[in-house]
Amino acid sequence: MSGSKQHARDGNNAFVAAFAQGIKAFANYRRGEFQKAAVHIVLGQAIADAVGDTLKFSDRVYIPAAMAADHDANACRVRICRVSVCHVTLLHSVRRACSMPCNAANLLPSRLSTAVCMFEFVFPVLTENGWAQGLQAVLLAFVLDLLFGEPKWLYRHMPHPIVWIGGLIEGLETGLLKDDQSPAGQIFKGGALVVIVVGLCAVAGMILAWVAAFSGYGWIITGVIGSTLIAARSLHDHVIAVGVGLTENLADGRRAVSHIVGRDPKNLDEAGVSRAALESLAENFSDGVVAPLFWFLVAGLPGLLAYKAINTLDSMVGHRNTRYLYFGRIAARLDDVVNWPAARITGLLFCLCALLSPGSRGREAWAVMWHEHGKHASPNAGWPEGAMAGALGIGLAGPRIYQGKIVDGAWLGAGEAGVEDISRGCRLYCWTCGLVVLVLLAGILV
Repeated sequence: MSGSKQHARDGNNAFVAAFAQGIKAFANYRRGEFQKAAVHIVLGQAIADAVGDTLKFSDRVYIPAAMAADHDANACRVRICRVSVCHVTLLHSVRRACSMPCNAANLLPSRLSTAVCMFEFVFPVLTENGWAQGLQAVLLAFVLDLLFGEPKWLYRHMPHPIVWIGGLIEGLETGLLKDDQSPAGQIFKGGALVVIVVGLCAVAGMILAWVAAFSGYGWIITGVIGSTLIAARSLHDHVIAVGVGLTENLADGRRAVSHIVGRDPKNLDEAGVSRAALESLAENFSDGVVAPLFWFLVAGLPGLLAYKAINTLDSMVGHRNTRYLYFGRIAARLDDVVNWPAARITGLLFCLCALLSPGSRGREAWAVMWHEHGKHASPNAGWPEGAMAGALGIGLAGPRIYQGKIVDGAWLGAGEAGVEDISRGCRLYCWTCGLVVLVLLAGILV
C-alpha cells in the first residue's frame, strides 16, 4: 500500500474516532449555548499532507482539517452544534485544550444544521435541556410580574409593547378595511391583517430570542422581557380596586369596574358590579396570565409575542358588529383556537385551589365547570368562569348590556354576588397563582 493511501486511511480512521467522541460531546449541548467538550482528534502533519485541507466523510460533508505541525492537535476543545449519522456540523472554531487559538481553519456548518440551530435558539423546548431552560425563563417572568407588576416608571418614557401592537393594527386597518368591500373581501383583508401583525410580532420575538441566546444570559433576558407581557399583578390590583370602590359607594365601584370590562356599568347595581369584576378575574386570568405562560413555555418569545398579537387583534377587531363582523372574523376564530388549552387549564387550576382556599368549594367548582361550561357563548370562557362560579357559590355570566344593547346569556352557577365575594375570588386567584409557581418550580427541579 502506498504511503499516501495509508495516510489517507489513517486520516479517515482518526476522523471516525473523532466522530464517536463528538456523539458523546453532543450530550453536553444545551439550548443555544455551545458547551466546550474535550474531543481527541489525531491529525498529524502526515494526514494534512495526504488529504490536503479537507477531510471527506460519507460523501456528504467537507470539513477543514489542516493543522500546523507546531501545535498539539491531540486535545482540542470543540464546540458542538449538532451531530448526526449522516453529517457532522461543528460551529465556531477549534481551540486547543489550553484555550489558546490554534491555526485550524474555522469549521463551517451546513445550511440545514444552521437553520436547525437557529430554531433551537427560538424554541428552547427543541433542545436537549430546553425544557428546563424554558421553565426557568417562564418562572422568572411570572415571579417578576407578581412582585413588581407593570413598571410604570418605564412606560412613562416608552410605550408598552401592547401599545405598539395596537398602533400597528390601527394603522393597517385604516389601509385594509373599506366600506364598499364585499363580505368575502373583508374576510380576506382581515386575514391579511392577522398574517402581517402576527408574523411581524413572531419575527420580533425571534430577534429578541437570538440576541438573548448569544448574550450568555439567555433565560434571564428572556424572562425579563416576557414579564412585560404577563398581567397577573395588574389584574389582581384592578379587581381589588373594584371591591374597595364598592365599600365606599356604588359610583366608585362602577368607575373601577369600567377599566376591566367592556359592558356598560352605569346601570349595574352592587351585585352586577361584583359579578362583572369576578367574571373579568376568571376570564382574564386565562387570557392574560395562563395563556401567555403556556405559549411562552411552548414557543419562547416568538410564541408569546405572537399570542399577544392575536389577543390584541381579537380585542380590537374581533367584535360582532357591523364594522368588524367579517373583517375581524379570522382574528376572533384564531383567538378562540390559541386560548383553547389555557381556558381548560385555568378551570382545572381553580378547581384544585378551591379545595385549599378558605371560603371556596372545590367539588362545586368542578361540578359547575364540567356540566355548565357549554352554556357560555364563548367556547373558552365557560371553563374558568364556571369554576369560579362554583367555587364561590354564585351565578356568573347571564344577561348583560354591551354598547347599549341587552345580550342574552345563560347563567353559570347560582346565587347573587356581593362585594365580599370579590375578596374571596381574589383569595382563590392568589392561591392559584401560587400553585402555578410551585408547578413551574417542580418542573425545573425534577
